[in-house]
Order: sequence, then C-alpha cells, then structure tokens
Amino acid sequence: MDLKGEQYLLDKDRTLHQKKEVEFVQIQKKISGESISTKPVDKVADWLKILEQTHLSHQEKDPLVLERIKKYYHEKYILPYSEEITKGAARVEARAARELGYGNMQYEGEVAGTP
Repeated sequence: MDLKGEQYLLDKDRTLHQKKEVEFVQIQKKISGESISTKPVDKVADWLKILEQTHLSHQEKDPLVLERIKKYYHEKYILPYSEEITKGAARVEARAARELGYGNMQYEGEVAGTP
C-alpha cells in the first residue's frame, strides 16, 4: 500500500497519529474486532479512510455540504501555514530564476542571494 500522503502528513505534524480524531478511529476498530496497527502511518491511513467514506458520500447528495467540509479543512490546515507556503513558493521561484539566468530575483520577505 502506498502511504506517501499519510507519511507527508506525519512529516508535517509528528503528533498527528496521537490526535483524538485519529485515536478514535483506532478505538472503533478495536471495538468492532478489527486488527489495529501501532504504526503511526497506518493509524493516519485508517483515519483518512474514514474521512473519505464520510465526507465524499455528500458529494452527490449535496455539493454545498462538500464545499463546507473543504472550507473547514482549508481554514484548519492550510491557512495557518499560508505565510510559510507563500515564502516557500517565492524561494522556489527565485531559485528557478537564478538557474534560468535571470539573476537574483528578490521577493518580499526574502534576502537577495539566499537559497
């Protein structure tokens, strides 16, 4: 099983597998007699499967529900990192400009010539 997405999430939040939402899924699996894993990446994978099952079921019934769900996760997990994401994108663009021979491009919040 390819768990690159799950591993990426764990790299961003090393305690994700210990969050109450993720642990709740493990408790439910144990109660229902399913085997549970102690590996953090497997715990996150189980949690994401539940999210997929519960959230994507709204897609056909009511697209507005899915949009509210997307907005919730965007506000919770993307917006707190928006400044970091923006700075990272600026660094990538500056590096690409240097490598393409455009010299040192300077973006807001970046010192010229830094990698």
